[in-house]
Amino acid sequence: MSTATIRHLRILKLLENNEFLTIPMVEFEYQKKGIKYGKSQFYRDIDFLRNRGYYIKNDNNGSFTLDRDLTKDYDFLSHYFKHLAITALCEQAVELDPDFLRYIQFERNSNTVSNFSIFTNIFEAICNKCSISFSHHSFYHKGKVEEYKLSPYFLKEYKNRWYVVGETKKGIRAFGLDRVSRLVVNDEVVPSKFERAMEVFENTVGLNHSEHDLGLIRLSVDSSQRPYLESLPIHSTQKIYEDENGRFELTLFVKYNFELRQELLKYGSYLKVLEPEWIRDDFRNELKKTLDLY
Repeated sequence: MSTATIRHLRILKLLENNEFLTIPMVEFEYQKKGIKYGKSQFYRDIDFLRNRGYYIKNDNNGSFTLDRDLTKDYDFLSHYFKHLAITALCEQAVELDPDFLRYIQFERNSNTVSNFSIFTNIFEAICNKCSISFSHHSFYHKGKVEEYKLSPYFLKEYKNRWYVVGETKKGIRAFGLDRVSRLVVNDEVVPSKFERAMEVFENTVGLNHSEHDLGLIRLSVDSSQRPYLESLPIHSTQKIYEDENGRFELTLFVKYNFELRQELLKYGSYLKVLEPEWIRDDFRNELKKTLDLY
């Protein structure tokens, strides 16, 4: 990996980890590594990050601040640079000794992009506003294969799997790329409904569309789980309130669906649903069925 990319990663990390950043702060970080770093280089690196899409503010006192809210596609940029960092680490390991790669353990069942040709073909279809046709192999009905025609709107990663989100005759759907085969990009041009498709999943956890109404869900959670839920929020609407008697309240403003239920159930006795009552009933029934197995 080039020294320029490494510089950009370092500057980005400093911007993300500090309320503000100054040139002396960056120079000090480089001095600790025995590397010279000048003011002109700093401005070039900041300009590079700005051109990539990061919204970096500069006040008259020489302080630079990264504004995540005003950075368009911040999540994508963040993932992009994290992948660059992992690539740099792997390259460094190979240069030192290929045997060092055993010290970097990736998740075995990771299925990030199982078929690059399908991924790239769907991406090109989205960019060119073309419909696609494919065979879909069901997880829930073994051996069942269905044919679909889809107007694709965007690709989304969820729990180490990639999905294409688009519209069939029956409405907005999401299909796992690892279950797609015999993909054909059609010549048919279709209008993009990207914003509408985004709205469908904006208020849900995961990719299962829910018929339930959008509403507030209140949860009581054991304080031991707070660091995990703060570092990995269940949903962007998550709010956490002060601890009381070893527990804290957490709220979500979402549509209740299967994936949210599974996410909450994994906390076991650490989590209790406060309201609404119908979700409490759903949890009681599910936990009773689990208990009946023992």
